[in-house]
Amino acid sequence: MSDGAKPTAAGRKGDRPSRLVPRPAGAAGGEAAGARREAKPGAGPAASGSSRPFETSGRSTGPSGPRNADRPLIPIIMFDGTIADMVDVQPQDIDWRHVAETLSKLPRYTGRHAGPVVPIGQHLVMGADAIFTETGDTVPAGYFLAHDVHEYLFGDLTRPSALAIDHHVEAILIERGISSDAARGAGKAAIERAKAHIDVAVHQAAGLPPLDGMPLYRRIVREMDERMGYAEAQALYGSNRPIPLVRCDLPPPKLTGAIRPWGPVKAEIAFLDRLERYLGIVARVS
Repeated sequence: MSDGAKPTAAGRKGDRPSRLVPRPAGAAGGEAAGARREAKPGAGPAASGSSRPFETSGRSTGPSGPRNADRPLIPIIMFDGTIADMVDVQPQDIDWRHVAETLSKLPRYTGRHAGPVVPIGQHLVMGADAIFTETGDTVPAGYFLAHDVHEYLFGDLTRPSALAIDHHVEAILIERGISSDAARGAGKAAIERAKAHIDVAVHQAAGLPPLDGMPLYRRIVREMDERMGYAEAQALYGSNRPIPLVRCDLPPPKLTGAIRPWGPVKAEIAFLDRLERYLGIVARVS
């Protein structure tokens, strides 16, 4: 895929949500909607006051709602060595420079194919570019770029893996006396809830309203995810046959280049470029 000249066409205004730029705690005033923001490592979790000792539960509320004070911290270590809570992720925990680096190293299809991998960062960039090519609108392109950012913390749980977990969770609940109707889909629902709670913080950090409140954009993003999934599977597995668990009835995405593995460095640079292009976020090394 070529990274040529940046698109300059403005997105459509009729469906465009206002940019909700998060204001740092304790700051007086705020940035104007749509203003360019700069994110730097070192100005992220530690500098913004989100650094927390391992044994400290920290906040009483978060994007996922009120926090149970009796619930232990579910710790995940961040790039700077601080600890975030996986079920209470905050917007200041989303460090875009580190997001770009992480997603440039995580492979699509868990790398379970011959040859080099297609990084998740590449998937997000190519899908976002395809949306912009097809719609001329930066907003759904930005939403697509952000839609897998939870994998920066959660990892890439494939659809077969999610269904296997769902199968075993249902079996365990039934063994414990839960009715089959109540147990059905519990594992899948738990996975989706875990991702959605991180997505709340991601959207706040990106200055985006929740995608669920944007039905047109939600459909565009979800369908592009399916279209990219099928196109990537064709490229990686060399097959035009239907791919399990992926919709194969949608038109191919209007890509600006063939799907060929980029490698981590190109994927990281391209993701940072599209952050600025589609979301107005400038992430630089300090």
